[in-house]
Amino acid sequence: MEILEMYVFLAAVGLPGNLIMIYITAKDIEKITTAGLLIMHFSFANMMHLVARILTLVIPKQGGICYPVTGPCKVALFTLFCGRRVSMLLTLLLGVFRLMRLINRTRKIINITPRNKCTHVLLLLLWIAVVCLWLPYILLIPAHRTSHPNSTETCTCSILISFTDENDYVIKLFNMLNGTLIQALVVTLMFYVSIRIVLILRQHQRTVSADGALSRYRSNQRELNAIKGITALLVCFGICFIINTVLRNIITSASFFCQRLFGDFYPVASPYILGFGYQSFRNMFTCVSCNPCKKSNRQHSITVS
Repeated sequence: MEILEMYVFLAAVGLPGNLIMIYITAKDIEKITTAGLLIMHFSFANMMHLVARILTLVIPKQGGICYPVTGPCKVALFTLFCGRRVSMLLTLLLGVFRLMRLINRTRKIINITPRNKCTHVLLLLLWIAVVCLWLPYILLIPAHRTSHPNSTETCTCSILISFTDENDYVIKLFNMLNGTLIQALVVTLMFYVSIRIVLILRQHQRTVSADGALSRYRSNQRELNAIKGITALLVCFGICFIINTVLRNIITSASFFCQRLFGDFYPVASPYILGFGYQSFRNMFTCVSCNPCKKSNRQHSITVS
């Protein structure tokens, strides 16, 4: 019950942040840019993850044993995996678009609005790709076993994650390719992009400071702090990922805990780091608080700049 209470607390902290991001971004839906649409899908994916994590702790297995796996259990796990992966991929895309702007390699696709269907096609393809990656894994989860060494304990869906790949080589191979290698590649790219952005923003910071532009300096500093926050989360994940890989077959409980540490904390912390790190979000949040917004201030379309 303590674990469930902890995740309920995380959801209570994380869901409002993601809802605020969606609400603020959707206020000017007609003027929203590609980055704004990415932010909306990013927040929605985070909420999917948080809700599905609680469901995996609530939904019991049939008869209290670990197998067979029930339909609701598979749906909860599928939602959890998809939400986490989409969230991280969209963070990577946001970083790539921002980096392209900073090094003056922006193309038209980055500034397109919802009237142009390319953004929606991009997001649709992303969701389809993630679904296609995780659907076979969920379908391959063995349903024929009726017991498990730990079957004396009550199993919930979350327990499944810790041992699905113990005996089935097909699942083990699939999990290694999809859950380990692809995840490691995505996080490595995210870390590289974040470091590049930090270095460029620091250079901009020195230039702006020399020019004496105080407002630009503060805005730049907020963005720099946000990127540093995301980078810190990625470093934590890298450490946890290595520990999980090394200890997986030695200390299962420590490995399992470390694996969850980043995956479940990211959708809670990331919306606050991204949302309040950028000047555009700060302006929009102020506008939400003090209702009538002047049209001149209605530059609420999320920009990557």
